[in-house]
Amino acid sequence: MLFRSYKGLSRGASRTVRTALRLAGQQGCATADTGHLLLAMLQTAQGPAADFLRRKRVTTASLTEAAPKRSGTGQPHRLRKNDLSSDSRKAIEFAILGAHASSAAKAENEHLLCAMLEDTACTASIWLAGAGTQGAPGRAGVPPAFRPDDTARTAPDEHRPQRPPQ
Repeated sequence: MLFRSYKGLSRGASRTVRTALRLAGQQGCATADTGHLLLAMLQTAQGPAADFLRRKRVTTASLTEAAPKRSGTGQPHRLRKNDLSSDSRKAIEFAILGAHASSAAKAENEHLLCAMLEDTACTASIWLAGAGTQGAPGRAGVPPAFRPDDTARTAPDEHRPQRPPQ
């Protein structure tokens, strides 16, 4: 599994995942979900992903208000690196695939953010929508530079040269 050892993630993205695990453990959660990844990204990330979130006025405080109370034990504990929820695993896997599709050597935080924004059912997308972030869930809210397969370059078909019928 790619996400267990964070193989395929950059140092910055790996740091975001480790911070998410720490945050989840501090809250007494059994696993770190994409909400924890988003909070960790706000706390640790630099670069395009953090800049995008800042431009959208997403802050730790706004997410905390939008987030429902966590269902943790309340007892802080240490999570291991494979204590990720299924939506976090999926986001990490899609971030790595997106990085490879865009010829990047490793997935960065922007690939991770894009993967979370693509999944409208994940915790991070729900929190962003609850925080009033415009266009948060889905492809419409993802800048073309963050899209793993950059459909802006390949779509729509009517702009491609067509072969004449034979």
